[in-house]
Amino acid sequence: MSLLFCASIFSQSIFNHEKRPQMKSPSFGLKSELKNAEAQKLPLVEEHYYVLSSGVFAFLEKAEYDFYDSELFKEGRNYMRDSEVATWQGSYYESYKYNASNEKSEYAYSDYGHALDKRELYSYNGSAQLIETIYQYYDGGVWYNSTREVMDYTLKTKVHYKWDVQSSAWVYNYTSSYEFDTEDRIIEEIILDKDYNGDEVITYHDHQRFVYQYTGDKMVLEQHYDKTSDDVWRLFWYLERDYTDGKLVSYESYRLKDDGQFELSWDETWEYDAAGNPENWQYRFLDTEDWFEAKSVLQYDLNEDANDYLFPPIEMDIAFVNKLVGFIHYKKEGSEFVNERNGYMYYEGEVPTSINKTSANDLKVLRVQDQISFDWKKADTGFFVKVYDVSGKQVYQSPLENNVPIHLNQMANGLYIYQLTSGYDSVSGKFVIK
Repeated sequence: MSLLFCASIFSQSIFNHEKRPQMKSPSFGLKSELKNAEAQKLPLVEEHYYVLSSGVFAFLEKAEYDFYDSELFKEGRNYMRDSEVATWQGSYYESYKYNASNEKSEYAYSDYGHALDKRELYSYNGSAQLIETIYQYYDGGVWYNSTREVMDYTLKTKVHYKWDVQSSAWVYNYTSSYEFDTEDRIIEEIILDKDYNGDEVITYHDHQRFVYQYTGDKMVLEQHYDKTSDDVWRLFWYLERDYTDGKLVSYESYRLKDDGQFELSWDETWEYDAAGNPENWQYRFLDTEDWFEAKSVLQYDLNEDANDYLFPPIEMDIAFVNKLVGFIHYKKEGSEFVNERNGYMYYEGEVPTSINKTSANDLKVLRVQDQISFDWKKADTGFFVKVYDVSGKQVYQSPLENNVPIHLNQMANGLYIYQLTSGYDSVSGKFVIK
């Protein structure tokens, strides 16, 4: 999973996800998560989310993170603000535990008040390869077994079991078999299911198939097949990823329709700043017959190296170069993107404070022909400016000081949005080039 994993990425947390289709990430040869070699890193400890409510941004959600002294991620907690009683109510929680070798031994998740508590228990061999996973659910103060997976690295199989309550024992469910490439990466997985004659298993048949393709060290294609009635493999879903210079730039998911044609059901794109940070992220998915679209703009302290900070696990194939300090999230309404949520990150040693929303009296904007300059009382030592066109594409970014002009003669006519940031202060507005 990725950091606090419950709602859509950036719509609740930079690290969250909702119904985003996932690369299957074959786990046959999964290695344990080992201790970070670097020391003295500052962990991310809180995220604050300001949500648009009744026309104003209100501090309505937050997340908290803890790490072990070994710098391994310990737990994350998410809270929602109950405005009626002015208290924080738990939304969801997850935690990690590790064995003496710093291998992840347990992952637990709880959706507060919704009876969705679950956990996964992991065991490893001497080569730090995962050999067993047990899935359990929580009910009435007791953990109960649900399913179990056992890996055999010699036979290249994973055997799946389910817990039988009557006999209080694990019973066989199905088997997954694997094929590998020359670099020991899974290129095919086939699931063998059971055929019954009454309660008796009479034979096993392959009924699902997963195929994976790689370019370099990146998985770029995942295909899912099922078996038709005439015993032919049928492709019914596939997912493509595109990379440029090793960076994820696009992600597309397609599903088979009743007419036999494939339709795009999810896509997303990434753009990176000059330092190599993932900066502009836009996605959309087909919700029944309509498209839901959103995007986020990530903010960084370009003077700080991301390697000096600790983040919860990130499932997506992205990496920060600089210290992540916040994001601005937009949801598409009609033909325009509307800012509906802003997030701010706080690291150990930083004191979380309410974000000071700059008023019009704090900022003066001066336009002289093809130049624009800012006089911001909140940033007497300078600030960082970014400019976006109406499509959300960033067209300019730079550190800046008060009353130092930006030249606009290289920008086309149209409406633009500027954003100024200084520490945890932020202000934005619009201007037009005619």
